Amino acid sequence: MRYKRIVFSFIYTFFIIALAMLVITYEEGNFQPADYNNGEPNQWTDWSAELIIGQQSNSNIAEQLEMLQEFSAIELSNSLKNDAQKKAFWINTYNALVQYNLTKDATLFKNKSTFYRMPLLSLKDKQLSLDDIEHGILRKSQIKYGMGYFTHPFASDIEQILRIEQRDPRIHFALNCGARNCPPIRVYHPDQLEDELEENSAAFLEKVSLFDPVKNSLNTTPLFRWFKGDFGGEVGMLKLFKHFKVLKEDQNPNIAYNEYDWTLSLHHYVED
Repeated sequence: MRYKRIVFSFIYTFFIIALAMLVITYEEGNFQPADYNNGEPNQWTDWSAELIIGQQSNSNIAEQLEMLQEFSAIELSNSLKNDAQKKAFWINTYNALVQYNLTKDATLFKNKSTFYRMPLLSLKDKQLSLDDIEHGILRKSQIKYGMGYFTHPFASDIEQILRIEQRDPRIHFALNCGARNCPPIRVYHPDQLEDELEENSAAFLEKVSLFDPVKNSLNTTPLFRWFKGDFGGEVGMLKLFKHFKVLKEDQNPNIAYNEYDWTLSLHHYVED
């Protein structure tokens, strides 16, 4: 009996601590168009652009990827001085890594969870997975299955050095994870990033969203359900749909989500 009380006490204490940590790290994103200044290209944003161009032309980008092993996280961070540079660099790098690795071995996509956790990019002092890039760097240390509401309380020092300053939910319309329903790939440039994110987001949302005025319902991509907090909850989602002209200002429908087609689909590019 005493053993059971000790176990129960331990579990209860652990649950309270975990709940407290979640409350402390609760954070809701917010959709704010044009909320940062574009940045100038540099050697690393140009490098990331070349990764996409090389992959699109079926060049072998292995040697380009190996170049990064000569640089530490702090050296890379010092070169990527603002969010425009960071977003352009990491979106391009993420998309190139997906295309490069799945083109080499499509069977990796059979176990998607494992694939996204694999260390695919090496710095001098850190190996990074696709999950590290998406949820750690581009989503500012968000817990993967926290729906965009909970920041990871134990993010590594390197992740904190590399990550963006302000979350931008439009990255979800720029990252291509290899599935048929993913957004198309383009080259992102820090000095044009705002226009590029706006253009890609508008085109993607127009394709995947359908408003029914009779039922007052909007069917759209489940990206909004999976990362609801990134968009600022339902209020932020409606604001975004209106910003991209999917809805009119006086329309506030119920939101439903389409099934996501996870069929492998590579080489889905848009032209600049």
